[in-house]
Amino acid sequence: MILIKKLCRTLDLTDVFKMNKGLEKRKKIFLRYADSFNLYIKAQGGEAIYGEIGGKIYRIDKAIYVCPLCLRKFTIKAVEGENPLLTLEHVPPKALGGPSKILTCKVCNNTSGKDLDSAIMAGLKAYSFFTGKPHSSIPSRFIINSKRFEGELRYRGKNEITLRLNENYNSREVINLPPYFEQSEGRVNFILSFPSNKRFRNAVLRVAYLQAFTLFGYSFVFNDNIEKIRNHLKDNTSSLNVNMLSQGFSNDLVGIHLIREPKEVSNYLIVLPYQDADSRYNVGIILPGPGQEKWNNYLSYPEFIKNNFAGNDGNMNITLTTLMGYKGVREEKEAVLHFYTLWE
Repeated sequence: MILIKKLCRTLDLTDVFKMNKGLEKRKKIFLRYADSFNLYIKAQGGEAIYGEIGGKIYRIDKAIYVCPLCLRKFTIKAVEGENPLLTLEHVPPKALGGPSKILTCKVCNNTSGKDLDSAIMAGLKAYSFFTGKPHSSIPSRFIINSKRFEGELRYRGKNEITLRLNENYNSREVINLPPYFEQSEGRVNFILSFPSNKRFRNAVLRVAYLQAFTLFGYSFVFNDNIEKIRNHLKDNTSSLNVNMLSQGFSNDLVGIHLIREPKEVSNYLIVLPYQDADSRYNVGIILPGPGQEKWNNYLSYPEFIKNNFAGNDGNMNITLTTLMGYKGVREEKEAVLHFYTLWE
C-alpha cells in the first residue's frame, strides 16, 4: 500500500493526458494518410504495397505511412511510445502560429526541420526591422573601439533605434561602456545577424511543400517535378531557384491557387500565413504542377519576371483559380489524384 501511494504522488496526470492526446492525434493523422496512400496505389493500377528487406521483395498488408520528406515507410507502431518515430509537424512552424497537420519522421523533423524553421523566424524578424516596423529588433554584434558586445538593435519608431546588450553581460561591462564611446569618438560598428536569402527561401519552400502534401497527399509526393523540389531541399549545394512572389497577399488569399495567366508562369501558388508576436505576413511560393510544361515554367520564372516586369518592382497581374476552403485528402477520398486532375 505504501508503494502505491508513492507511485501516485510521482504520477503527473497532466503529462499522461498530454501523451494520450498526442498519441490519438498521431494515430488519426497516420490512418488518414495511410488510407490516402492505399487509394493512391490503387488509383495507379496497383493492388498492394511492397517492401524490400535483404534483397527480398515482400507484400505489406498493414497500413503504411510514408514520410513525405525522406519517403521512409512506417507502420502504426511508429506513432507509439514516449519517443515515436513519426512526430507531429506544424505547418507553418509552431513558433509562427502553425497547427500540427501531418507527420514527418523524427529525423526529418529534428534536423532539417528545426534548422529551417529557425531561418524563417530570423528572416521575418529581419524583414520587420529593415521595413521599419516599430518595436522590431535584429540580433547584432557591436564593435566599439575594438571591444565586441553581443546584443540587438531595436527600432522604436520615429527613426529611433536603441542598442541593447544581452543579459549575460554584467553590470561592470555596461558601466565601462562610456569610455569606449569616448575613445571611439562615438562611432559604433554593427554586424547584423540574419539568414541568407537562399536559406530563408529554402525554409519557406519546405513549408509550402508540406502544406501541399497536407492537401494532395501522395499524388503530390510521387510526382517527378516534386521529386526535384524534394531533392533540392536535401542538397545544400543545389542551385535550383525558389520562386517567391514579392507582392503582398491579403488574408483572404491564404491557401492554394492555380496560376492561369500569364501562361508562362502557370503553376501552383501556395500562400502561407506567418505570425509572430508583432506581425503577420502572407508569403506566396510557386510549386510546379505536373508535366514537363509546368516544370519548364518553374525553371523560366525568374527570367520571365526579369524580362517582362523588371520595371514594376517584379510585380505582375496574375489570374488565379482559387481553391477556397479546399481540404483535399484530409476530407475527400476523391482528392487522391487532384494534384493532376485540377488542371484538366
